[in-house]
Amino acid sequence: MKLRRAFTLIELLVVIAIITMLAGMVVPSLYKAKEIAKRAACSANLKSLHNAMYMYAGEYKQYFPVCEPLASDGNCVGANLTVPRNPGENGSGNSRSLFLLVRMRGITTTAPADQPGYVAPQVFLCPGDLNAIKPSWTTTALAANRDFADYRNLSYSYQVQKSRAGAYYPTSALTPGAVAILADRNPMSGTSTDWATYAGGGRAATPTISRYTGNSYNHSRRGQVVLYASASANWTVNPQAGSNGDNIWTPDVAGGPTAANVTDGAPQHEFDSFLWP
Repeated sequence: MKLRRAFTLIELLVVIAIITMLAGMVVPSLYKAKEIAKRAACSANLKSLHNAMYMYAGEYKQYFPVCEPLASDGNCVGANLTVPRNPGENGSGNSRSLFLLVRMRGITTTAPADQPGYVAPQVFLCPGDLNAIKPSWTTTALAANRDFADYRNLSYSYQVQKSRAGAYYPTSALTPGAVAILADRNPMSGTSTDWATYAGGGRAATPTISRYTGNSYNHSRRGQVVLYASASANWTVNPQAGSNGDNIWTPDVAGGPTAANVTDGAPQHEFDSFLWP
């Protein structure tokens, strides 16, 4: 009977080294593939929202969702959740504009209609947003609410729908195609630790201005998916992704961003992108 020769220690170490080397090559590739898949899903979300905006515009004189936020409250989400707010009233955040795509259509004062919104609430969640929480609203809640119940239900920032100093550039089907209108959430609105309870909702009470040159916290700050009025959704590695290199996180004002012109700001011209919260 012939005995089998056992592996020597050196042979075992060589095998382990080869396996380790192969793992070092494969694992980063798998991680990169996973990140690319998240970006693709995020891009699909934004394109679905663009389609929803066009359906909305078809019923509202070509305007995309508009609910003008109050100056100091534009960065709140879920404040005064069930209280109707007219444009500019206290507790009116820019997120209320986007919620018009979710809220039931044809609502009466007594009961919700059977007609659904323009898009499902889950489409507002980026797969690269680690803090995102899937909403579980009932039909009745969708009819009663005027905003996303929690900032974690909204992973994206929308073009600010606000007038200022007599100028108003609402987003519509006629907005120039190069203007960025929606993207992964603005990093100045903060991380989960920056949001404070406010009027029953959340609010990035003190925008961190120094972050305006950085990327969204979605996708591990490697970049953000940006949706343009033309319906294209592109991955960008810096926020200078608007028309002519416009920074999409800030209004185009002389001297750069400040706490005042970010919390009380508005697009300055028709090619100016300013996405919030």
